[in-house]
Amino acid sequence: MAKEKRNSKDQHSSKNEKVPSHVSGIILSSGPVEATPETEIISVNILNLDNKLTKDVIVEIKDWTTSPPEELGKSVLLSGELLDPSDLGYERPEEEGLLSFDPTIHPSEEVDDHEVIMEPLFFQIPPQTQLTVLADFPQAQVLHSNPCYEVRISVENPINLLISSNGLDDKYIPQPGNTVLNSQFFPPLPLRLDFPRNPINKKNKN
Repeated sequence: MAKEKRNSKDQHSSKNEKVPSHVSGIILSSGPVEATPETEIISVNILNLDNKLTKDVIVEIKDWTTSPPEELGKSVLLSGELLDPSDLGYERPEEEGLLSFDPTIHPSEEVDDHEVIMEPLFFQIPPQTQLTVLADFPQAQVLHSNPCYEVRISVENPINLLISSNGLDDKYIPQPGNTVLNSQFFPPLPLRLDFPRNPINKKNKN
């Protein structure tokens, strides 16, 4: 997350408006991932290999440590550049949907405070582009817990998409056992769940 924030508002402010209120396709899941004690960040990387077509995706990162699961706050990077959630159509922190990122959690990072997206992320990945989503994963320091999370990706068409996820420590080093590779996101029987609704489309209609 120690990347320079992308300032090109015109390039991405309208991107999310084109993403439909839901994506009709398949839901891919990492399955339950039991986090190591050193896992503090969850990373999701999605590559759009297509030369011409954008790819509509919904990214959810869920904390299953307690039930029901809670959606974790997400920071979004496109080709390594940090995006402002407000440029994507998400609310400011004084409204619903965003919380402030606390840089003291990772003091080695030299970044300004920025908001994180607390809702499912709706995004259109441009051709030949990498989307990275990062989420802080808080773990209980005193009470015993069974830290568990899930990465869920909804896609209309998974052709020419590559997906992976890693659990990282505070130095962004992948933790053993917390890596989910592309082939592991594609179950023989896709999950049959309701797709999330895009809150941005609803706000635009109002």
